Amino acid sequence: MAWGGNDGAVERWIKQLEENDPKLVSLHILSFRPISTLELSRIFKAVAGNTVLKELYCSGHGLDRNAMEQLSEALTLNDTLELLNIGNTTLGQDQALLSIFCEGLAVNEGLKTLDLENKGLGQQPEALSLLVKSIQQHPTIQHVYLGRNELDDLTVGALAQWLTTATCSPTSSLRCLRLNMNSIGREGAHVLAKALADSDKHSSLVGSGLTELDLSENPLMDGAGPLANQIVTRCSSLHTLKLMNVCTPSELDDDLELPPPTMDSEEVERALESRNQAELEKASPLGNALMDAVCQGLKARGECNTLQSIWLDQNGIESCGLSLLDQHTTGLKELHLRGNRIDDTGANYLARCESLQHVELGANNIGCDGLATLLGTNSLTYVGLFSNPINGFSQDQDGGKVELPRFKNSQIQSLDIGGCGISLSDVEAMARMLLDDGLPNLTLLEMGGNVEDKDMESWELVMNELKERRPDIHIAWRRLAKEMDSNKPPFIK
Repeated sequence: MAWGGNDGAVERWIKQLEENDPKLVSLHILSFRPISTLELSRIFKAVAGNTVLKELYCSGHGLDRNAMEQLSEALTLNDTLELLNIGNTTLGQDQALLSIFCEGLAVNEGLKTLDLENKGLGQQPEALSLLVKSIQQHPTIQHVYLGRNELDDLTVGALAQWLTTATCSPTSSLRCLRLNMNSIGREGAHVLAKALADSDKHSSLVGSGLTELDLSENPLMDGAGPLANQIVTRCSSLHTLKLMNVCTPSELDDDLELPPPTMDSEEVERALESRNQAELEKASPLGNALMDAVCQGLKARGECNTLQSIWLDQNGIESCGLSLLDQHTTGLKELHLRGNRIDDTGANYLARCESLQHVELGANNIGCDGLATLLGTNSLTYVGLFSNPINGFSQDQDGGKVELPRFKNSQIQSLDIGGCGISLSDVEAMARMLLDDGLPNLTLLEMGGNVEDKDMESWELVMNELKERRPDIHIAWRRLAKEMDSNKPPFIK
């Protein structure tokens, strides 16, 4: 691997490429490294005859016509390069230049990953159509990354055509398509949903091989639910679907309201958190509809469902949105719901989904009862509950000690309860449960961000005993240095 940065690096790279140096399998030309288009042209020319290089990163560097022609020629001749990331944020705005690239891409027979994130393809439907056509003709590309391109509703036509036309044959090599952090809105979402619904019922989304689709960070709004339902029901081979933060509108820089400069850091944090919660509350009806649409799609797929992992973070989803989850929701193994509005009732719904093995619920409203419900399932192996109000479970209403259930039948292997306000008495109660062979399959317990300075020594005694008697459990409980308030004096007992 070569990263660059030293004088004479370009000449060395060219020599290595021309001589097929077996050590040079990956070349990263960092975006801040000065390099001319002439030097890039020479590198691309050397790549044309190389049979060793697998990865070429030169993102952030502008290309002129000569450099692009050399790259296009290299793509025509080279069939061993597997990953390519080229161009800067203006690439999509120069259709003539992009056309040259697409000519070489269409006839290439070796690339597996094309990374064109942040290349200025937004509001350029002709440019996107050109790129899509060349990708459709490519026989080996498996991963296409088009995030951060400001793709908007104007470009949805090209995307819809890509996802539904007959040119996307069942033999398509595409496996992963990332369209995250763009500007596809409600109108675009409805157009995509309708295109999928209207397509031949025997066809599937981008051929039959697509396994991962990421549409996160697009303001799909009320189009999120209909689109998600069509994706889930129409894509016969999808394993992973990501629709994080798609129920809130895009925020323009002019709309940002920064906290007053007179606020201290804690006040700023509270103000930002309050604003975030208000946005989630506003998004809840759309988030609930999205979750409902996903569940309906999963049930429609039934035993034929291949979708195993769904990411729906930051959509304002409430517990009622999970009400369709039950034993008939088959095949789903991993569900990410971080930063929503789910409470203990939602935990009960999640526990009914017998296929679920991994659930991420950080920054929700799960309490002690919800924790017990999730730990008591027979299917979950991972539960993430960072920054939920899970505390006080060591005492009853009268202040008496409470012994926790032992969860002897639990399959939990990894549990994250960091940042939950867990007290010393809580951790002592948990330790008693674990020392009595509770959670017998647990191998990782994450509890960082709970201990207070005054309780550090007592926590350490508890942790040491746990480590000694349950050496099979790795416990992470100390706060990171960056989480410590350096302005506070050290605690003195």
